[in-house]
Amino acid sequence: MTTDEFVRKVQERLGMATEAEAMAASKSVLAATADRITQPEAKDLASQLPKELGDLVRGRGGPVQKMDAETFIHRIQSDLDLANEEQASEVTQAVFSVLKEAVSEGEWEDVVSQLPRELQTMFVIS
Repeated sequence: MTTDEFVRKVQERLGMATEAEAMAASKSVLAATADRITQPEAKDLASQLPKELGDLVRGRGGPVQKMDAETFIHRIQSDLDLANEEQASEVTQAVFSVLKEAVSEGEWEDVVSQLPRELQTMFVIS
């Protein structure tokens, strides 16, 4: 999947007016995800993403940031200046659904295993 394909899918799922909005949403969720998982896992994830998005994930450094679901969603809301947590949840769910399509099943499972249980329940297990 190319970056353009990834972003277009996010744009379509969220009904966003522009690709720029969808790119911002994608980058926000991917950055938060990369900060929440270990560096080796972030590198594995990055290797399966289109270059621009992979570089973003790969470039995140430092120790794992322990974020529960509420903190994760609030971060997305703040990053994107969204009106409420519901919008941030919708954005997260859309980006996760595209991310799941963009990477192998094994990689998706590895990433999911490092997310807080509440995020797994909200966005992954359904």
